[in-house]
Amino acid sequence: MHPPSTPDAPQPAPTQQPPTRTNRKLWIVVGALAVCGILVIPCLGITAAVAIPAFVGYGRRSKTAEAHANLAALASAERAYCEEHGAYLAPAGPVPPSPGALRVLGDFAGDPTFAELGFSPPEPVYFRYAIERDARDPQAIRLVAQGDLDGDGNLSTFARRCGPACTCAEAAEVSDETE
Repeated sequence: MHPPSTPDAPQPAPTQQPPTRTNRKLWIVVGALAVCGILVIPCLGITAAVAIPAFVGYGRRSKTAEAHANLAALASAERAYCEEHGAYLAPAGPVPPSPGALRVLGDFAGDPTFAELGFSPPEPVYFRYAIERDARDPQAIRLVAQGDLDGDGNLSTFARRCGPACTCAEAAEVSDETE
């Protein structure tokens, strides 16, 4: 038996049991499962809603690299021709006649101007290519690439201007890059 306690003696404070590690782990697992069960499906939907358009846009932008590379090669060929002959060689194209969402073959060797310049990009191509006289300056030309990357009828246009003194713009003017 315990001796009776005196009123003046301090009483021991009731003790609380700290949660055991097992209890904490259990609550963490239960919480994680609850979050996953509730949020996994909406999270996948949100991820897909953001990722799919971003991926499609990336694919279209990667296709535009073709236009930049081929216009740079065409500008180089025109500069070399101009330095040797004192004038640009134009007009040319469009080759292929119409762009589409898929790559198409173009007869660059069949166009006399492209053949003279030695311009024959790796085929098939997404864009149609042309060389036009600049309406503002008869001694200048425009190198043009147009494409319909998503097949909706709207064209992306990339153009580089080559002016007097056999100089071509370093950057392309771009409109509706990925339409």
